[in-house]
Amino acid sequence: MGVRVAGVVGCSQSLRVASNLVLGDSRAHLKVSDIHAPKDSSRARQSRSGTFSWIEQTAPRTLSLPLGIHVRGNERHHEGRVGACEAVGGIAHEIKVCTQKACRKSGSLQTLDVLRSLAPSDVAVDSCGCLGKCGSGPNLVVLPGQLIVSHCSTAAHAARLMDLQCGAADPATNLKALGLKEQGNKCFENGDLARAEKSYSEAIELKPSGGLHFIYGNRSAARLAMGDSDGALEDAAQAAILAPSWSGSHLRKADAFVQRGDFVNAKKSCSRALQLDPALRRSKSLQAKLKQIEESLELQRVNS
Repeated sequence: MGVRVAGVVGCSQSLRVASNLVLGDSRAHLKVSDIHAPKDSSRARQSRSGTFSWIEQTAPRTLSLPLGIHVRGNERHHEGRVGACEAVGGIAHEIKVCTQKACRKSGSLQTLDVLRSLAPSDVAVDSCGCLGKCGSGPNLVVLPGQLIVSHCSTAAHAARLMDLQCGAADPATNLKALGLKEQGNKCFENGDLARAEKSYSEAIELKPSGGLHFIYGNRSAARLAMGDSDGALEDAAQAAILAPSWSGSHLRKADAFVQRGDFVNAKKSCSRALQLDPALRRSKSLQAKLKQIEESLELQRVNS
């Protein structure tokens, strides 16, 4: 799941994705900027030229892939640094991004956020420890297959990675949708709910192959804040259909049910979210929400 920002799922760390996106224009497009260019000048040139390094854990070889991406397979895998991808919960691929000191300086936290936002529902994205390629970051590994990727430093790189390795086709459209979602997030934070809903709707109309469930979840939050509990519930339900294993859609449903006074279904939605993500039991906000729901249910029983 992406980072939650004021009730919406988005990218933190001041990601510069859509610097010249024009809403309401059929020619709208976005200019993708580097998240962080590596300090070394040669690496910076490599990153800006739209290439990044692939090191596959197999016998030495060199492959040519589209879009100027190069694969080299002569590196030793560092056992114990990352785990194997388990085919559970509908997860087909897993991406682990190194967030140790050297990679953080190269922008790995921003890369992590972008990958989370662009990921299809069957791709899990998380952080990990050092992958042994210090100085070539941001580094990440794609599982299964143990494919290590270096210099994945821009939103464009992340979108192409999702396309080539995880089946998120049409990276240009995915980036446009991401830019619209980020614009919607800013509007949401500034209290401009109508414009936020409009930005999310335009992103949804693009039908991106990755991250669509997050956008529905964000529009659900915007509609709920506008008092449209029916629309919020509809969007949350659609997010759950697109990504059955995402707990966030059920939390959105719970919020909509609470606003409608349907505390029975609100409690069921929270329970489903906890089943999908047991770590939510440590969430103070969810504990407070469950307490509110229980108190409301008790009040309904007393008054019935």
